Amino acid sequence: MLKHPLLKAAYRFEGDANDWAGTNNGTVTGASLVSASFGRAYSFNGTSDRITVPDSADFDGTGALSVFARVLKDGTGNRTVISHCITTNPGGAEPFSVFRLGTDGSNELRCWTSSATTRYIVNGSGDALSTGTWYWVGMTWDGSNVRGYVNAKLVGTTAASITKDTSSRQITIGCDATDAGSGSGSYGNFWDGDISEILFFNKALTQPEVSSLMLGFTPGEGDPL
Repeated sequence: MLKHPLLKAAYRFEGDANDWAGTNNGTVTGASLVSASFGRAYSFNGTSDRITVPDSADFDGTGALSVFARVLKDGTGNRTVISHCITTNPGGAEPFSVFRLGTDGSNELRCWTSSATTRYIVNGSGDALSTGTWYWVGMTWDGSNVRGYVNAKLVGTTAASITKDTSSRQITIGCDATDAGSGSGSYGNFWDGDISEILFFNKALTQPEVSSLMLGFTPGEGDPL
């Protein structure tokens, strides 16, 4: 089965942090591989573990984007699944980002995209993630709106008709690069728990496509898109 042409990166974490869809391979710092019911995942300690991916135009999502992941939380708080920071932490503890997928202090989905000056944030009010449970979470941006999803359910929409900024910074999995560092900077909002099956598209997935992904996306084995 051919990969979807707009699938720009896919991380199955079946033994390493390599990109199944392309060449955007990750470097693992501290995170450890663990078994899950659907395969394998990386476990993050919530204080320093991370995976970094060199900058690539594949992640700019200039006209549209979607990023989804399977996640399990062991702790609470403002935590990051994956982020592509733009600038040097202009928003305090939460950097402006091409995309940022994570949770807030109440364990609810918190994601955004940014122009050069403004973050367009979706908070998934009323859909807190329970610790120790796997969820399929994600966000889309179609040029006009940012949408957040938990288990294929739309949990929030924020208008964002913007010229979205791009970035020359690294992509971080399991944290934010809080000074937008290129490899030697500081990091924050560390994920406490497990992450697997990260997918990044240069398109805004529709609701049926999001639902199909949740049913079980195995790259190369029945791509639903």
